[in-house]
Amino acid sequence: MNEELAATAGVPQVKGEAQEAHPLIKRNLSLLGHVNVQLDVLVGRASVSVERLFSLAKGDVVALDAGMDEPVTIRLDGKVVAKGHLVAVGDQFGVKISEIL
Repeated sequence: MNEELAATAGVPQVKGEAQEAHPLIKRNLSLLGHVNVQLDVLVGRASVSVERLFSLAKGDVVALDAGMDEPVTIRLDGKVVAKGHLVAVGDQFGVKISEIL
């Protein structure tokens, strides 16, 4: 995602290194620290009819039920674990975590 696209979408740009922060939960992860997990970010949802679903074509837009400034939901294995806001990190999206649940 380029800076112009991020500005158009209203996604803040994040540059440089993240500020040093202390984790909310301190744990000894010596046995599990190397294990990778998959996080999903839910931006919003849309309800469409089957007719609309099958009529979708390249370039169509599906409106989501979330506003541009609303927090996104971060899930681990289907369970909500945090909330955050979308940011642009260079040419990619990122999530700035605002709340750990």
